[in-house]
Amino acid sequence: MQAKTHYKNTKELLSKNFPPEKSSLLQALHLIQKTQGFVSEADMLLLSKYLKVAKSEIYGAITSYPEIKTQIENDLKRCDGISCVINTKNFDTKLETTDCKFKCFNAPVGYQNHKYYSLKNPTPSPLISDQTPIINSNSILNKNIVLEAIDEIKNTKFETYNKIYNFKAIKTTLNHPSEKIIDIIEDSKLRGRGGAYFPAATKWKMVSSFKSMQKYLIVNCEEGEPGVFKDRFIMENMPYRLIEGALIAAYASKSNYLTFYINGEAEKSFETIKKALQNMENNGIIKSDKTILDSSYKLNIKLESGAGGYVCGEETTLINTMEGDRREPRLKPPFPTEKGVFGVPTVINNAETLCNLPYIINNSPSEFKNIGDPDFPGTKLLSISGHFNQSGILEIPMGISINDVIKNTGIEGKKNPINFLGIGGPSSGILPKSEFDTKLLGGFLNEYGIMLGAGGFIGFNGKTDPIDVAIYLSKYNATESCGKCTPCREGTPRMTELLENVKENPNDQNKLEELSLMAETINTASLCGLGQAAGNPVISYLKYFHKR
Repeated sequence: MQAKTHYKNTKELLSKNFPPEKSSLLQALHLIQKTQGFVSEADMLLLSKYLKVAKSEIYGAITSYPEIKTQIENDLKRCDGISCVINTKNFDTKLETTDCKFKCFNAPVGYQNHKYYSLKNPTPSPLISDQTPIINSNSILNKNIVLEAIDEIKNTKFETYNKIYNFKAIKTTLNHPSEKIIDIIEDSKLRGRGGAYFPAATKWKMVSSFKSMQKYLIVNCEEGEPGVFKDRFIMENMPYRLIEGALIAAYASKSNYLTFYINGEAEKSFETIKKALQNMENNGIIKSDKTILDSSYKLNIKLESGAGGYVCGEETTLINTMEGDRREPRLKPPFPTEKGVFGVPTVINNAETLCNLPYIINNSPSEFKNIGDPDFPGTKLLSISGHFNQSGILEIPMGISINDVIKNTGIEGKKNPINFLGIGGPSSGILPKSEFDTKLLGGFLNEYGIMLGAGGFIGFNGKTDPIDVAIYLSKYNATESCGKCTPCREGTPRMTELLENVKENPNDQNKLEELSLMAETINTASLCGLGQAAGNPVISYLKYFHKR
């Protein structure tokens, strides 16, 4: 293990690691915090002088980054993710809370000084294993795509992945013009798996068409929404598949810069990707002159720790944090494919999306399209948690019904049946058991705000009141609002307040009408994806649960 570097002071830390430019801000904050536990007022002043940025601007950025702390935090805190909340016993409710730690499969958990604790018993105990369980999908899926050979490659050894795959997909890619690779992926009908389900090849085609000396591919591994942990699983168990997919996408889009943007608290994920890249360099996949294998294609690769928070998954918010600005979205157009990070054409792809590419290149578009739905071919990773009998990662064919997933995989316990579901995270809604014939596809699953999103799949038993879940999701969206646009900033707290009023007075027709109008207005008038979907938990609650 690499020895920890010691610095005389913050000034030395900055000068030895970062160029004096604003885009160094977030990474400098992470290193300061890693070194001394928090970022002090004195550190902010030094950063201001070193980066030549006003202290007020630095403070504004810091206060918008949830993972940057301005004081030492040594106390054990209880994870406030929805799966931990619904599995919490009375003995640990007195603990202070912290944001979701994405160990939903071990819920409830605590967090202290970068270590995880189980809160299943009165006395907190260190987690024996933080390894994400894999749920067997043989009963619903004939062939894995993203999790192909996962039992062999999850040891994360270079030798294992190289023996099975020999990096054949990137070797094949480099023997074709980039336009040919775009055509292959376009023929496969692969759509993004981060939540928006935009055709992957279309992004690459747009970026490759622009004339620019610099082009970026950013791998979005921020993953900041409660109940979703698939990207961490990918990074920690199959780093070489992800990196190979990223190399393919970078080549196809003619990008010469590749950045892995990883959630700041996903330390194990960061170190696993970092080590995998070093192994690829040591074994000649990535050359010292930045060329890939024996080709002339050069690629500058780096890792960055993200700012944290749900809204950072929005691509222009992510770009802002990379440039040293506040965690808030930009107006579109221009879209990142035209004017992205540092003003150059930029592709932003989710980790799961990229893990499909080696399979498509190694097999064929038609082989990929044989799995899943004709309009949404392939598979999707679900993050299963809540009151299910089994929690973990499950790969499903696109287009399968919720009932088929639950009944055929054994994730539901007979003594603790699931009454309703939270699908797709806080931007989606809650769905009753009567609607479990719904097929799981990209985009909206119905007209009441339910969408598959990034694949959160949280089960709630009959003891859980749906309005409590709707209130939790609304509170979360209000907390995560960046505050840039008025409908989201002012509307989400008001919507939460109205929900709480409805819980106390369920027959107050005036409040119900105001709540419904508020949800629709926030969705219609907000600037980014968080606000445009913040009303969905309310809309689905009013449709399916209130009258019951």
